[in-house]
Amino acid sequence: MNRYVSYIFVALSIICLSGCALSRATITPVDEPVELNHTSVAVVDSTDSSSLIDAANSDGTAITREVIPTMGPEYTPGMLDRWISDQGNFYSRHNLPEFVLVLGAHGLLAHTTMDQEFADWYQQDVRNEFSDDLSSVFKEFGEQWQVVPIYVGASCLGRVCNWDPRVAMWGDRSFRSMLVGVPPLLLLQRALGSSRPNDSIPSSNWHWWADENGASGHTLVGAVPFLVAAQLTDRRLPKASLYFASTLTGWSRINDNDHYLSQVIMGWWLAHTATRAVAETDREHNLEIVPLRIGGASGLGLEWKY
Repeated sequence: MNRYVSYIFVALSIICLSGCALSRATITPVDEPVELNHTSVAVVDSTDSSSLIDAANSDGTAITREVIPTMGPEYTPGMLDRWISDQGNFYSRHNLPEFVLVLGAHGLLAHTTMDQEFADWYQQDVRNEFSDDLSSVFKEFGEQWQVVPIYVGASCLGRVCNWDPRVAMWGDRSFRSMLVGVPPLLLLQRALGSSRPNDSIPSSNWHWWADENGASGHTLVGAVPFLVAAQLTDRRLPKASLYFASTLTGWSRINDNDHYLSQVIMGWWLAHTATRAVAETDREHNLEIVPLRIGGASGLGLEWKY
């Protein structure tokens, strides 16, 4: 397939698949008092210049909205703040058990005959001309110099052209996920020191700093945009489709005999953990404490920005 046709296909595929995930119904800011049963909540219209509060009594009756002047300009976390938070979420102790499990699986596959046997079986019994044609396309999703400009473009155009805010969010999160996932990828590639299955002396065994193929970089890069899009939708079919699509670049590396199964698994896990860390950062910054006044009483409420 012509290389430039592949570039166009990559861009259109990412945009279309992500668009399917982002096409859920848009949430409309609240402008009228809401009625809820047996619940006490505070809802904030974050599109206004002041904090507008709605609340509901436990019996479901609505309380008239009151305007509470803000104390000053709203603080919006910058890229550096979010990057620091992304790193903290990625290297959280909660991810340590997963890392130990994935690293253990990597070691088991690498230091037994399973990695090599799987590679030999696939090359002899599965690989064919059709799989090579598909692989040549899906590999392009893992070329960082092709996909990163798409993330930046989506982020900028989503703001400049007043598109759906989730378009800009997808670009932001994909770019930040790369910033989070690539450094540990580079470290693990060298630290594990595994070779490729098509090297002159193929071996997936760990050899400290002997080679630079301990984890698949193409797999990480190719998985990020689809994992981010999957996290932005609650619809089951698009979410499942996007998770499946996130594995296809990794599959192409196995098909082309460029990486062992253990190396692909490590690359995909790094992508999944990085995108999850970025999503956690955005959830943390979307929930804030705001002043609340109901009748003659004052207090605090929670503001969720969407």
